[in-house]
Amino acid sequence: MKFPYRPAAIGKSEAFPQGLKLHRPIIRVTLMHGDQSLDLYAVVDSGADHCIFPFDAAKALGLDPRTGKKGVMYGINRQPTDVFFHPIEILIGEMAIKVYAGFSGNCPPLLGQLGFFEYFEVRLNLQKQELELKPCPSK
Repeated sequence: MKFPYRPAAIGKSEAFPQGLKLHRPIIRVTLMHGDQSLDLYAVVDSGADHCIFPFDAAKALGLDPRTGKKGVMYGINRQPTDVFFHPIEILIGEMAIKVYAGFSGNCPPLLGQLGFFEYFEVRLNLQKQELELKPCPSK
């Protein structure tokens, strides 16, 4: 499966007074739990340990995010963030995978090592602005 990178903008700052326009490996996925589903865009993030989604996504799936098993995540600023894990399914293209996903009050949708990279051979190509996924034969 191949996906084009999606445009993203970074706001103006002292370092980048004009802001930045770039492209990122962001793909559309469907989250599923029971008879509920939610389509959203998520960043393919090799630096993320887990698949993490916002609390609103959990609520749309009929889950109370804070009733999940509590974990802690550390981001770029090394500050702890509470994450609550629930079993869900993620549909990527035609492939549905079972994931123990985290839900957080202050995190964008991320597809990380556990629950995403473990199921796919992932090829990021910035020059072509393209993401290629090949299902791992052992999964």
